[in-house]
Amino acid sequence: MRANLQKLGAIGDELVTIEVVGALTLVKSGSGLAYLGMCEAPAPRVLCVTYDAEDLKPGDRVSISGSLAPRGPDHVLLDPCLHHREGTPP
Repeated sequence: MRANLQKLGAIGDELVTIEVVGALTLVKSGSGLAYLGMCEAPAPRVLCVTYDAEDLKPGDRVSISGSLAPRGPDHVLLDPCLHHREGTPP
């Protein structure tokens, strides 16, 4: 993932969306928002900001997609973000 993100270069004001598929490492919710984390070091960590985590839990395989907001070489924020279980239609 790191190499693909580097190919994008500086995105400036351009809207770029990406999709990441894998196992969740973090599921938190509160104050009307839900946070879904994916990937662990050394890969960049991805945080999906959405409105409902449904019944997801760490270890569940999902597809997350959203507006790319890089937060340094090791973190990516997808906000807003959509998600669905891997293998199910969005």
